[in-house]
Amino acid sequence: MRLTVCVPTYNREQSVAQAVESILHRQCFDDFELLVIDNCSTDDTLEVIRGFDDSRIRIVRNEKNLGWLVSHNKAMTLARGQLIQFVHSDDWLLPGCLGSLVPCFDDRRVGLAFARRKIQTEFGDWARKYSTIHEPLEPLEAVNDGQEIIRRYVLHKANGNWIGEPTSVMFRRDTALAVGGFNPLIKHWTEMDLWLRILARTDAAWVDRELTARWHHAGTLTVTGYEEALHPAWLDRSSVIAGIARDRCVATTTRRGAAALWCEVQLRNLGRVLLKGEDRRCQLGELARQTRIVTSGRISLAPLPDAIDEE
Repeated sequence: MRLTVCVPTYNREQSVAQAVESILHRQCFDDFELLVIDNCSTDDTLEVIRGFDDSRIRIVRNEKNLGWLVSHNKAMTLARGQLIQFVHSDDWLLPGCLGSLVPCFDDRRVGLAFARRKIQTEFGDWARKYSTIHEPLEPLEAVNDGQEIIRRYVLHKANGNWIGEPTSVMFRRDTALAVGGFNPLIKHWTEMDLWLRILARTDAAWVDRELTARWHHAGTLTVTGYEEALHPAWLDRSSVIAGIARDRCVATTTRRGAAALWCEVQLRNLGRVLLKGEDRRCQLGELARQTRIVTSGRISLAPLPDAIDEE
């Protein structure tokens, strides 16, 4: 099978039908399975999905809520396709998305493919800031050197997600699993961290048109104020940079630049804790633990918990 479209979901009875409809009925490419990972929803999410009579749908229900990251890694592990396309259950695919992205992988150099995405939100400031996150990479070609993307990312201080959320990126399953999947120690920057590990080994294809739609709302997991010492993701940036510095597939000069940047960011983190931290002892301990962890070896996927597989 060429492709698995993964829909991780939890309590999305109001929006999941639109996501599934966009996958099953609005695409010209049909060689895929639709793998739903339900994270123990307590509403009618599963009933809505079961209302679609399509043999391509496979439902896996977690027996307890495992968190979004474990569900994403679980989806990649259980997928049967060579390629992975996530569709978050409050996002959707635009017509022709799969048919535009899948052919990019006829080029064996390509490990991931991304495109512009349409933003739907009531938060105008957020949309203006994040609707064109790929701009630091411009001009983009049809196929772009992965090492060059990482070099430019480090050169520009490794700040933010330049590629996109999972819904706007398709990638090779075997490559993602080989590099360890989504890192469970990174709270909010997990997507860019994985894209960078894939790009250290492959190239990136670019499609210059909107292929997916992202609904950004009050319940969306989004990084804001991430550098504040009390924010749950305050150490994510240094973790991502450390990952670049210790990845032996990254060019040596880029690794050296990342190592220097990591020292700079960690010193800034230390300064924030000393100046603004409310529980300095706890935060200093967290900073020390993170420093030890991110400079250690590669992190593998967490063991998969029990699930109910409804074929």
